[in-house]
Amino acid sequence: MREATYRVTVREARTGREIKVVTLPGTESPEKSCPGIAKDAPGTVVARSLTGDVLDTGLRPLLLDPA
Repeated sequence: MREATYRVTVREARTGREIKVVTLPGTESPEKSCPGIAKDAPGTVVARSLTGDVLDTGLRPLLLDPA
């Protein structure tokens, strides 16, 4: 299991203009981060997933205070 950081780019729907880039940590448990079909092969790396709560916390300020 590897720690992961996700870069989320928020864009304006009509024009595609970049509104903000938010960097969020992967915080999901190893059990929920690992896909059920993952093979235990040499060199396989699974990154810690992004949870809905972290995504909500990271993006909520854009909803409450739009650009």
